[in-house]
Amino acid sequence: MERRNENIKIKETTSIQLASYLLAKGCTLKGLNRKQPEKIVFILESGDIESLADEYLSYKGSIDPRRLFSAHDDLKALVFET
Repeated sequence: MERRNENIKIKETTSIQLASYLLAKGCTLKGLNRKQPEKIVFILESGDIESLADEYLSYKGSIDPRRLFSAHDDLKALVFET
């Protein structure tokens, strides 16, 4: 039986910008949901994912631009792979 850390939270978002920020901040990408055409849901997890999302949405976040752009490129590659 797999034990799961109860402090880990999951967040789903359709925003590639938010997903890129969270990924660059160390959140784990758990998968993509492609059930709806033209809309992809990014599924991420982390212990502090809500505070990171709040940081991003309130324009208070700070991040190395190369990490952010790299995470964005990685997500785009996943979205557009055939």
